[in-house]
This record gives sequence, structure tokens and C-alpha cells, in this order.
Amino acid sequence: MIQALANKSKEIGLEVNIEKTKVMTNTVEVDINLQGNTLEYVSEYVYLGQIISPKDLMSKEVSRRITNGWKKYWALKEIMKSKVLNTHIKTKTFNTCILPCLTYGAETWSLTSNHREQLVRCQRAMERSMLGFKLKDKIRNSAIRSRSKVVDILKRIDHLKWGWTGHMLRSPIEKWSKRITLWYPRDCARKQGRPIRRWEDEFRQTLGPYWMRVAADRGYWKQLEEAYARRHIETRDII
Repeated sequence: MIQALANKSKEIGLEVNIEKTKVMTNTVEVDINLQGNTLEYVSEYVYLGQIISPKDLMSKEVSRRITNGWKKYWALKEIMKSKVLNTHIKTKTFNTCILPCLTYGAETWSLTSNHREQLVRCQRAMERSMLGFKLKDKIRNSAIRSRSKVVDILKRIDHLKWGWTGHMLRSPIEKWSKRITLWYPRDCARKQGRPIRRWEDEFRQTLGPYWMRVAADRGYWKQLEEAYARRHIETRDII
């Protein structure tokens, strides 16, 4: 398949870059030669800003998002740590520059409770930093949020996922994202033990097994968005 792609590229005047072409597999590695060179196998790689990996994908992606979020935060430290600027400017900077970095690609995430807790802890730490508080001050999270007034990261993630899912399923264009969502394997079974969390599990828990039919109704789907986004926040607050 790779050789056929390379030949097709030559027909239209393009050439495969051997140095940038990598191979990844979840089975046995077999040497693949292209233009006299053997392609390198990798266990993970970054594509369009997201990690692609057959093992522990979400944990790696969440850790990478948190790292990039902190890099962006400290790149804007003149604003976020300023004692002259008011909180409103810091809040707007966080919502428009830092939060999108933390939640980039969240539409395709399948998060566990542990992943969500990591993201919440990261946001809380940034809020304390921008307001000049420390953990030893023992100030309640609700009091910090009432002062920072930043958008809750869990709510932002759920809004993004809900909106993109409805748009993707209603689209008349057959894209890979839609085809993969509708596809189910017929000749294999899930492994024994606790199953890995699937991307669609949250929709099934909220709307049942026929959630895709609900997504076809744009108006009704939009009405349910806020209830879906608040579910994780309310559960977290109760715990």
C-alpha cells in the first residue's frame, strides 16, 4: 500500500519524504523498504497536534495537553502574574489563550474520571497562581472560582465534544470520522476484564443505545447540550 502511494505521488509530481515517513503497528513489525530505504517503526507520533499511539493513548494525550498548557501559561506570565492588571483581564486571557491549548482536540477524547481529575487539578493550580494564592492558604475551590470566573475545563470539554458530535453525524459528507463512529467489528470480542473506555460511552449513558437518532434532530440535540455539560461538574461537586 505504501509503495502504491509512493508511485501515485510520483505521477502527480510529488515525492514521499523518507525521513518524515514513519510506520506504526500493533502486531509484528515487518521491514518495509521504500526507494531503497527501510522505514522506521515508532511506538507513537504527533499528527495534527495530537498523539497517535496504540497503547495508553488518552493518558499520554492528557499529559501532553497539561504540559503545553503550562508552557502557554508561563509564556503569558507578564499578564497572568501581574499585580497591576485586574482579574478580568487575566480571566479573558486564560479563556482565550490558555484554555483552548488545554482542550485542543477534546472532541475526540474518551476520558476516564482520573483524566478529568488531572485536568481539573491543572486548572485549579493555574487559578491559584493567577490570583496569588498557595495551597497552604487553604482557600476553598469555590471561593477561588468565584474570584477567577474562568470557564470550567470539564464544561468546556463536554460542550466541544457534544457540538462536534452532532455536526459530524448530521453531515451529509462521508468522512472518516463518521464512518469509524458507525463501524462495529463483527468477528472479534473485547478482552476479559474491565473494558477500555470508549469515545461513545458518555453518550450512551446520557441518551441510551439510540443516541445517534437523537443527534439527527439539531434542535433537540442543542437543548440537551447544557445538561450533558453540567453532569460531570455536578458529580465532581457532590464528591
